[in-house]
Amino acid sequence: MTNNLSAFDQTVRLISGAVIIGAVLAQPQLPAWLALLATYPVFTALINWDPFYALIKALKGDFDDTTMLPNGASKASV
Repeated sequence: MTNNLSAFDQTVRLISGAVIIGAVLAQPQLPAWLALLATYPVFTALINWDPFYALIKALKGDFDDTTMLPNGASKASV
């Protein structure tokens, strides 16, 4: 699995996810599902890979052959 997030994307995802989670914890009247949704950008930023980005690139045909390969697989082994 190759990285498909830039450093800027990672930073924006971490900060925005942390702010949303913090807001839900600080303001109990906010719905809890909002914090659950905020875990997705935080998780994808931490692993530096977004499956939706990979899917969009695959559908557009704008990807290298290694983008969709499982972790550790190389183009030669497929």
